[in-house]
Amino acid sequence: MSRLHKRVVTLYAVTAVFFMVLLLRVFTVSSGTQFAQAAQQNSTLSLQVPGSRGIFYDCNGEPLVGGQDGYLAAVSPEPEAATALSTVLDGEEMDQVLERMGEGKPFLLKLPTSVSAPGLILFPAYTRYSDGQTVNHLLGYTDNTQEKGLSGLEKAYDSFLTGALPARKVVYSVNALGRPLSGISPKVQNTQTELKKGIVLTLDKDIQSIAQKAADEYIPSGAIVVLEIPTGKVRASVSTPSFTMDTLAAAMESEDAPLVNRALQNYNVGSSFKLVTAAAALEAGYPIEWEHECTGSVDVAGVVFHCYNNNTHGNLTMEGALAKSCNTYFISLARELGYEPILSMAKRLGFGSSLQLCTGVATPEGVLPEENVLASPAAVANFAFGQGDLLATPMQMASLVNCIASDGILTTPSLVECFLDENGEETQVAKMDGVQALSPDIARTLQKMMAAPLSYGTATTAMPDNGGAGGKTATAQTGMYNKEGNPVNQSWFVGYFPYENPRYAVAVLAEDTIQGSKTTNPAFKYIADHVKVE
Repeated sequence: MSRLHKRVVTLYAVTAVFFMVLLLRVFTVSSGTQFAQAAQQNSTLSLQVPGSRGIFYDCNGEPLVGGQDGYLAAVSPEPEAATALSTVLDGEEMDQVLERMGEGKPFLLKLPTSVSAPGLILFPAYTRYSDGQTVNHLLGYTDNTQEKGLSGLEKAYDSFLTGALPARKVVYSVNALGRPLSGISPKVQNTQTELKKGIVLTLDKDIQSIAQKAADEYIPSGAIVVLEIPTGKVRASVSTPSFTMDTLAAAMESEDAPLVNRALQNYNVGSSFKLVTAAAALEAGYPIEWEHECTGSVDVAGVVFHCYNNNTHGNLTMEGALAKSCNTYFISLARELGYEPILSMAKRLGFGSSLQLCTGVATPEGVLPEENVLASPAAVANFAFGQGDLLATPMQMASLVNCIASDGILTTPSLVECFLDENGEETQVAKMDGVQALSPDIARTLQKMMAAPLSYGTATTAMPDNGGAGGKTATAQTGMYNKEGNPVNQSWFVGYFPYENPRYAVAVLAEDTIQGSKTTNPAFKYIADHVKVE
């Protein structure tokens, strides 16, 4: 059918509807006492336009949930309205509209774009979830009505978000048959149409997208956290595998546990904890030049500990030991130092505690070995390079790096920037001040040491193309085995970039992988290469 033919058919249909409605009105007035009396008993008919839930915004004001998605129109069966709708709807949709208009009663209609005509009252329509949306684990999800938050930030701030844009009502004066009376304009109750109320998060949509792409490429199961230095604001938080509202039911049954937010879960830490052991040693007066000869293994009270892949590193200073991730160096250092300074330093840096990101969102408490456990020399050896009874979250590890890169100031990561009321006015959130957990000199020494793994050590594949970086790799043994009989290890890269004037602290975790740094190192590099540093 030609375009001209379609227009002719549409105009004919509109005209037919108009005359049919007109005849019905004439018939109503003139066909007997019963209808005449009914016509005098005028009442009202209301169309309720659903309200909307408050919006989550990123730190730049970009919506993190769906945002506006077309319009909802209150449609009165008038010829002008039909003509206008025919310009934005296709033939099949228009057929359905004409059929409803033929009933002579007002109705609600979803429109893809704005259109204006007598008989049409438009309201912005808002959707909650959309394809390609990220941050699903932190944001959480609602029930099917989108009226009640069931997890994550949706649940934590449910009372604030609910009814952010109240339901609106269009009231028509109608006759006894429910048809609008001509000459009487409908009344709109609650004329507010723009949704402004919401929560501004510290997340940066662009950085979140970059981190998500890095995870999609390199981390099939794990997490990535990006904190701003020195504020500790969470600029990105990724957990894989993920879920969508469309796959929620399947996700609940999946063995891969896609609903678990791995960024906020405890894991074995491994060699990234050597940063804590080094900090404790530096504070106790051990110089960065303290040497140890690595022969590939060391016997501690009858328990033999090896370096990774049975490597023999020879004579090393503290920087070289961090670069090569030498286990025997840090075991020997801890045996001289004793466990107390290391345990004290770990607690001061937040290990063993929960991180409260905002109301209703917190990490679990980490796990530190008890002092009676550390009475065993072998347990101290394990502790020195991050093995044994030691668990922490990716968020905690990113916080550790932020502290080092911030010249020793430890700041609890935060997730909420401010709240917006119905008028878009901001209510600021109180921010906790950081504490000086490390001396600036020790923090700067650790920064210098963290450059070594990327320059000539275990993390050369993590080096960004520009700006440099500091970091530490880790392969943490869990003592468990998968279905194939392979040991279950957790692989890490924790670091910051750029090297001079650090701006971002990053923790990358690859869960249950045998690939090790082949996944975490390039993921960090991807982020450092793509995030803009002004």
